[in-house]
Amino acid sequence: MPCRQSGEASNAREAIAVLERKGPIDLVFTDVKMPGEMDGIALARFLKTKYPHIKVLVTSGHVRTSELLQDFGSLIDKPYERGRIVERIRNALSID
Repeated sequence: MPCRQSGEASNAREAIAVLERKGPIDLVFTDVKMPGEMDGIALARFLKTKYPHIKVLVTSGHVRTSELLQDFGSLIDKPYERGRIVERIRNALSID
């Protein structure tokens, strides 16, 4: 799937730096469990506060969906199939 901007980060601080360096980003896909002082939930909350236009998809093999429903609508449980992720990205970005 083509994308306007892309970047990869190994932790939340790197993700924020990529966002600030690369300009407009439409979607962030993050795992709950990440190294560093911020986990994926903290990153998603930061993004919703500072960059509310950015869609956030959160995945985990360890967190219960109910913990995230009120903030993010849903959680993509691991393991997942590539097609499911593509579908979720398309839905988040409203791509047909």
